[in-house]
Amino acid sequence: MARWFRRRRSTVVAVFLTVCASVFLLARVHNDIGDFHNEPVEEHRGIVVREEQRHGEYGRKRLQAIPDDLLSQDETPSVVFRSEKMPRKPSFLVYVYDLPTKFNTNLSKCVQYGDPCFKFDDYGMGPELRATEKMSYRETYGHSLEVVLHEKLKASYHRTFNPNEADAFYIPFYASIACLCRTYSRLDVLKLHNELWTFLNNALPYFNNGNTLRPHFMALGRMEREHWGSNCPLLRDEARTSAITFIGIEQEPSEKTRRYFHRDGKQMIIAPFPSYGHFNSKDTSALVSSVRLRQQINVFPPDIRETERDVFMLLAASSRKGHDVRSMLKRRMSATGDRYSQYASLASLKDMQAVWFNTPECHQDIHLPIIDWMRHSIFCLQPPGYSNIRKSFYDSIMSGCIPVTFRSKRSHVIYPFERTLDYRRFTVNIPIDEVLSGKTNVTNILKGITKWKIAELQTELAEVAPKFQYSYPPIRGPDYDAFAAIIEEMNKIAE
Repeated sequence: MARWFRRRRSTVVAVFLTVCASVFLLARVHNDIGDFHNEPVEEHRGIVVREEQRHGEYGRKRLQAIPDDLLSQDETPSVVFRSEKMPRKPSFLVYVYDLPTKFNTNLSKCVQYGDPCFKFDDYGMGPELRATEKMSYRETYGHSLEVVLHEKLKASYHRTFNPNEADAFYIPFYASIACLCRTYSRLDVLKLHNELWTFLNNALPYFNNGNTLRPHFMALGRMEREHWGSNCPLLRDEARTSAITFIGIEQEPSEKTRRYFHRDGKQMIIAPFPSYGHFNSKDTSALVSSVRLRQQINVFPPDIRETERDVFMLLAASSRKGHDVRSMLKRRMSATGDRYSQYASLASLKDMQAVWFNTPECHQDIHLPIIDWMRHSIFCLQPPGYSNIRKSFYDSIMSGCIPVTFRSKRSHVIYPFERTLDYRRFTVNIPIDEVLSGKTNVTNILKGITKWKIAELQTELAEVAPKFQYSYPPIRGPDYDAFAAIIEEMNKIAE
């Protein structure tokens, strides 16, 4: 036995060392896996502790008994951050009310269940359709602002879990989606509003039944005037809503109408419609320092920067009548429902001058064809439709197509971030009154713009494009997108 061991001593030692090393590695892997699985548990325990500190026993019950009035409780995946270098705490902090899901996520599930046209997954930006360098094209519903802002705020480093240190309070109620849910269910919207006010009064002392002690904000995914109707009456409750600053896609342009509904003098933050195109948040967050140093920026991927734009003038719109100027423009353009590649392969140069691409509403395969048409167009016409500001306006910006608006000289339509952006530098406006009267020809106006001016408009468009979209996915640190611009507006109001 001793002779056998001496002969094979080196082999035995090698096997012994190998076994020891394997055991050591397995132990480390086991510990790492244990730590990985324990992180969410610790995070949830921290949330429970914070809820008990803020709301006592009520907060604990609210977490343990989440209401399930509409559908199941599958949530959008939370954003997890494992960066060793966390961003510095910002000066402006927002407390997000932890509402029961019947006021937000259950409502979005109700609408998705009732109509497959609505997609609110992936942080409200919808499933991905195509990914290119620096850009994600997604099936984003134009009125998903309430969901997108909620998800962005939940991830943002501007969020605080301590209401006492908050500069502002955000109410993540999906008001517009609640009105849509009403069409697919027996939801009593007015009762839901009253339950919301009761919750806010009981949760913290800052709402104070509408007499807010600190600035409060809430998003509206649809136009301001749509929340004055009997089926969607949120803004009829003047006592509770007058002190809330709403973040919405369009403010009612008629001061007379606003005065009638006691909204005159009430400030709104106008936010961009969520569009199909979303820059990668890694790229837009890297722009923060470039903007601070006043460096020129262009985050458009090659499929936008380098694509030949052989369509001079495009109108992407459905066949419904809409505004008179919209009908007038359609009659003077070549109509098609074909994809760009199919149409361009057969069309003459004349047919490429002015194209009306007929976009059927809620069509499953229409999103990418719209983007492709816009990527190949120089000017994208944006006449008023159901609203004065169209979602197509933002889709055209994200496609590098110069938006052509039709604003009256007496117009009170407010576009996003007008205080800091000069729209004349990246859009063309043709007064709608002159078009309707026949005094102005749209084609002649656009043909009169020099190639040098077109290139200048396109350069400026690339500069401002990040501020008209919501970068994907949400990140914790500073970013350069529409959400960051909204936060700046909130900060100014809160001051």
